[in-house]
Amino acid sequence: MSSFTLKCHKAGRSYSSPHFFILSRGLNCGKPLKEPCPNCFVIIPKRKKDGNCFYWIAYSLWKTKAFHPYFVGSVIPFVRKGDFRCLIQNAFLSVSADPAALSKSVALLMDIDQKRKHFEAVSHHIDILHEAILMRLLNPKKKPH
Repeated sequence: MSSFTLKCHKAGRSYSSPHFFILSRGLNCGKPLKEPCPNCFVIIPKRKKDGNCFYWIAYSLWKTKAFHPYFVGSVIPFVRKGDFRCLIQNAFLSVSADPAALSKSVALLMDIDQKRKHFEAVSHHIDILHEAILMRLLNPKKKPH
């Protein structure tokens, strides 16, 4: 029995239970997303507490390029819905054998993701400051005599 539902997302559809999206086409096929986009699946876990686990399992599969052997299509690669379901379900069954390690890993991944987002925001502000200093260097204000 599957512990999640995998559906093709249709534009305009909303979901009440916890869910996330996963890109179904292109070279980034398998990438989990918080917001929907064209050509994506939606994963709805049966239990609310499994939502983060499924997200990070999908993220791990995507980052390790586990979906690549399942690519089909000559121009725009995609992975069949059944292959997605099988890969994610097998990975979930494998990692859920040790629930304590799974919850610890998910907590660490969430913490790292939060720190990565903070670092990206700081990096963006540093880029803005850098550009402002360069502009000031090239366009110094004339001092009154």
